[in-house]
Amino acid sequence: MTAWCAEDLLYLRLGTETPTWFLAADDDMLLLAAGHSEQRVGVRLSSVQLEKIRMARGGVVKTAMGVIILGAHFRLYLVGRKVNDHVWQGKASNDANFLHMARAAEESIAYPRIAVDAVTAPWKW
Repeated sequence: MTAWCAEDLLYLRLGTETPTWFLAADDDMLLLAAGHSEQRVGVRLSSVQLEKIRMARGGVVKTAMGVIILGAHFRLYLVGRKVNDHVWQGKASNDANFLHMARAAEESIAYPRIAVDAVTAPWKW
């Protein structure tokens, strides 16, 4: 049997390398899921990490943070936005290039706002 590493955890646990993340205003748990009504994983965030998300400039979140999921330590990269006064949502990845790709797309002439909205479109939990 081949050993897995922390970087494989999102795919092994959720079935995707880029799960959707969700954070409620009254919670310190970042929820990760592949889709609506799919299995979820909760990640407890520190007050500093929560602040990074909740105080994101213009409601747009692009950040990296160290997390522990099921005992595995790794960096999680988040891109998303504030959906309303009570909810933040977006996509997550453990790929270090994830934030760079989001920034490059945002700076591209062909970058439509629709791309961010499609990635971070709210869905019902």
